Amino acid sequence: MAPCGNVLTDEAGAATLQTAANTACEPFIAAGCKVPILGCPAQDELTICASGICEGWSAGLTWSATSFVHGVCASFVITYHSTQSATAVAPRDLAFALTAQNGSLYADSSCTTLLTSGSVTLPAGASQVSFGFVPLAAGQSGLSGVGPDDDQIGVSFDAQ
Repeated sequence: MAPCGNVLTDEAGAATLQTAANTACEPFIAAGCKVPILGCPAQDELTICASGICEGWSAGLTWSATSFVHGVCASFVITYHSTQSATAVAPRDLAFALTAQNGSLYADSSCTTLLTSGSVTLPAGASQVSFGFVPLAAGQSGLSGVGPDDDQIGVSFDAQ
């Protein structure tokens, strides 16, 4: 019998199907592979599996500057928000691909380490991640980003 040749329509064939599945998966498991987990059903616009349950989530972008000046570092923070949990921490690493307009991105909020990858990751177990931005010249500046599930973040401003 092929490992998945019969469709399970009642409990009578459950043991046979489980044995076939275990046999078919032995090389996969022996290689150290993890069984993929299905995504959450889309009840909220963005969903993520957290501690075995699905929760809605979003990312917020805030900054410390009240005005932006070219050549001066501004600190930005991406914050994880949950629609179901009061303790909003990212259940897994969440990477945001960022693009700067008329500015440079930094891996830290004090603008000492240039962000060469263009990506900022909010680590699993954290509620936020900080990074820096320096406008290169006076005029229109900003940043935009895309995170998991095409979550959009960004801001546009006029640098002095």
